[in-house]
Amino acid sequence: MKEDFKALQRLTQIIAAACAKYPHNREIIEAFRPVMLACRRLAQAPLEGGNVSASLDEESFKAGVPLLRQNDLIKDAPWEELALDLIPKVVEGLPALKDDLQRFAGYIQKHPRTLSEVMLAGADTHAKLIDRLALEAGVGRDALLFLSRWVVRIVLERHTHAWAGLLEGFSWEKGYCPICGGSPMLARIEEGIPRRWLYCSRCAHAWQFSRVICPACGNDDQKTMTYYFVEDATQESTFACESCKHYLITVNKVTELADFDADIAGVSLVHLDVLMQEKGYHPVVDTGWNILS
Repeated sequence: MKEDFKALQRLTQIIAAACAKYPHNREIIEAFRPVMLACRRLAQAPLEGGNVSASLDEESFKAGVPLLRQNDLIKDAPWEELALDLIPKVVEGLPALKDDLQRFAGYIQKHPRTLSEVMLAGADTHAKLIDRLALEAGVGRDALLFLSRWVVRIVLERHTHAWAGLLEGFSWEKGYCPICGGSPMLARIEEGIPRRWLYCSRCAHAWQFSRVICPACGNDDQKTMTYYFVEDATQESTFACESCKHYLITVNKVTELADFDADIAGVSLVHLDVLMQEKGYHPVVDTGWNILS
């Protein structure tokens, strides 16, 4: 418990530092503060029965099948309970979602397992079920998507550290997460290292990936890729691919990892999202803040 408290205290300090460093983005950082702190707290909560065991099929993994798709790992997650815990924190930071989310809280209390059925659906039917649930509950689709994205994050992050150990010794050359298949929300480049770290938007796992391949489309033509840098801020940049018109916020030469958090870095650099979207590019993945920005 002491370590959990220290981790939350550290995150609070990183958020405060981000607000001081990026005063023009303070409002959106503060808006995401409650949900980020709540997600980290809930993700650290003790699990009944411990971590869900997983197994890795090497051939499937080499073929690009992430660990989550090889195992039935999250069927017993407390989806409704987590949603109800998280809703007040989302509303605290984003009061515009209050009516929808409070209405949804009442709905899932009266209809247990409804959210679970949607969250456990396959990727081919998930979007349709989200639409149907939003209609049945009388809530906006965007509010429901926002909430469900963070609930998924909690469920996956609860297990990610344990599952990541299965991947040691295996290479992964894909632009999506080797654990859950999620798209990267942020990249980090270390000085003197020819690869970059990608941070998963769904489970927070980080993996190494080539610096000369687009993680969104796999394009490896260096003539069609570039980095946009902010004047007088060399640590802040954006990878952009002309082939698919996607971009990925990238931080450079990060040495103090104790002061680095991918979520906070991402929301702190929303001014780059604005600039890139004005240029006609699209984010590799919707993180919530890069759409609100």
